[in-house]
Amino acid sequence: MPRFWCPAVFISLQLPVCFSTVSNLSGHGTKIQAVSITAGSRTFTLDGCPGGDPNGALSNVLFSSLNLSFPGLDAVKNAVNNGNITGACNEIALYYASAPTARWLRMAAPPQGSSHAGGAVDEIMLDDKYDFYGEIGKVPRMPDGGLNWTWLGPVDDLQFPLALNRHEAWNSFLSAWNSTGNPDYSRVFDARVADWTSHHLPAPQAEAHDSVWMSLEAGIRASGSWPNSFFGFQNAIEFRASSRCAMVAGFAEHGRYLQQYGSSGNTNFRSMQYDGLGMISLTFPELKNASLWYTEALEATLADMADGVYPDGVEDEETSGYHYVALMNFDLFLSDIVNSGKTPDPRMAQVVEKMYNYLAYSLDPTGYSPLNSDSDTTYTAPRILAAASRFNRSDWLYIASNGDNGKAPDGPPSVMFPWAGQLISRSGWNSGAHWSWFDCGPYGSSGHGHRDKTHLSVRLGGVQILVDSGRFAYEGVLAPYRANYGVLSRAHNVLLLDNKSQVAAPARATAALENDTWLISDTEDRARASITFSGIQGDATHTRSVVYARGKFWVVVDRVVSDRPRDVEAIWHVHPNCTAFVTNATTNAQAQHNETGIGLTIVPVVGPVAWKTVAVIKGQTEPDIQGWYSRSYSHATPNPTISYRQSITQGMSSFAWLLVPTKQTASAASAKIVSENSTTVVIETTVDQVVETFAVSF
Repeated sequence: MPRFWCPAVFISLQLPVCFSTVSNLSGHGTKIQAVSITAGSRTFTLDGCPGGDPNGALSNVLFSSLNLSFPGLDAVKNAVNNGNITGACNEIALYYASAPTARWLRMAAPPQGSSHAGGAVDEIMLDDKYDFYGEIGKVPRMPDGGLNWTWLGPVDDLQFPLALNRHEAWNSFLSAWNSTGNPDYSRVFDARVADWTSHHLPAPQAEAHDSVWMSLEAGIRASGSWPNSFFGFQNAIEFRASSRCAMVAGFAEHGRYLQQYGSSGNTNFRSMQYDGLGMISLTFPELKNASLWYTEALEATLADMADGVYPDGVEDEETSGYHYVALMNFDLFLSDIVNSGKTPDPRMAQVVEKMYNYLAYSLDPTGYSPLNSDSDTTYTAPRILAAASRFNRSDWLYIASNGDNGKAPDGPPSVMFPWAGQLISRSGWNSGAHWSWFDCGPYGSSGHGHRDKTHLSVRLGGVQILVDSGRFAYEGVLAPYRANYGVLSRAHNVLLLDNKSQVAAPARATAALENDTWLISDTEDRARASITFSGIQGDATHTRSVVYARGKFWVVVDRVVSDRPRDVEAIWHVHPNCTAFVTNATTNAQAQHNETGIGLTIVPVVGPVAWKTVAVIKGQTEPDIQGWYSRSYSHATPNPTISYRQSITQGMSSFAWLLVPTKQTASAASAKIVSENSTTVVIETTVDQVVETFAVSF
């Protein structure tokens, strides 16, 4: 079966393949007439070497890379020894059609049909129209008829050709062929293989940073679309011997390239690159360097797991999106090792389980992971449900099913990941529970981090209320929204001092959070974090302390210590499906979901420092970008953003917030600072006529 980002271990039967006898294959450097070979009930064409050239660069790569003494390659070796390179290429194609390798990726040929799958795969096949991240464009053709594999797409976004060169369309062709039996899909796959391999192989000797041979793209191809399609199409008669040989040479080149440059980039990059190198080693043991590649891929993966994943299971880039990417690649490599018949190192499963544990316990009531740093809104509950079965984790099953199945975790429903510095607060495990995410950890180990320490997101059951602004785009028309907004502090629910962002530090945690900086009990959660600012005059520090009174509300206390007067802005970003407004005669604000009426009343706590202005900003581009939200890459929409402004004096200034869940109407809640000193702020809250007091530590 093909490997479509699924960590489950697949077993499939190897169907018998029968071959007709072929004679009079022409020798070295001679054109031959294509010969049809029976494969099961089908035939494929023996048309010789890649590009029809036995002396070509790909033929040289092919024969210099294969171990011709490998069991089953006798006919190939004999043809080479007799100077019959064209015949040897055909023998290579015959060998792979029936080889006992990569059984979990091989598929029986579907009954031949003429229907079409429809949708995106047909747009790709019939019109060269691709959709990456919502960027839809028709890839132009080159003068020789091949695709322009480096075209930047409709909005000049480098991510478009990067995605194009990952060859995910080849998986789509395989899926469509398997479901319809229509040879149009296997034929277009063969044509794409011939096109790409003739223009972009051999791989460059030096490390490339273009859209074709970025090491990341090489790893993605080698771990997914290439092995999926190569082995999945073995019983397709439209998959010619020349294209098969070109891919084998391509696998050898991907292996060489990834061995040289697989160490490039951050943890999630390397997880894909070493997964690709490992996949080649497991599925192409006939290549001379396969054993070496496997050892290097395994050792590098174990090193990245040790160095790039914190003891609490969180990947050190501090983004749920790239945590997910690294986890999927670690898990795929683990599954491929098992599928190949090898015994995996037990450390791999241990780290993979810890990483799934983070996904499970950070899940919101609707099954989505946190939107933090360079992430998208990602529905991960199905992954957790599948992993729960594999790892025998009834607690994950309970979380991902909102308590319908499995066993409830012990203790309160909140969790702190103390190395990553992420507090997940909940009122319960049901679908209507409160959920919040508080960032009290490091910036992140790569350029995917955002300056968002002390950010707080709040979701009430199925409704997102307070949100992170997302990642927008790395290239193209939305790139300025990321560079000048999304990665900066103003795109998060934090304080700005003198309109400056936080420092992008520290990159990594060197120890877990101190125990006295956070607490989870039956009735409440507490955590605090401090941060300084980049580009300000003098010295200033912001500390935020959050208290979640379980099932009731949140108390947020901010303290600024400064060596001079400052302008302060407090920002609360509201989901675009909500309306935000300031209530009459007060500075209280209300964020309310447009359909359900579920909302959050934001109450500035009465204290020695009062807010001068409050405004709701939406879709602003000047003088600064503000009030924009990106649910996924290459997406942006205006969203209400509540901005509070004031000026503070030199010394210590404290101000606080009461965040109260509501339904239909704003809460009449109130709060005030009763007392404060250098270590404690005492807050008195009144909600539904119930008075409570909270001593918040600093």
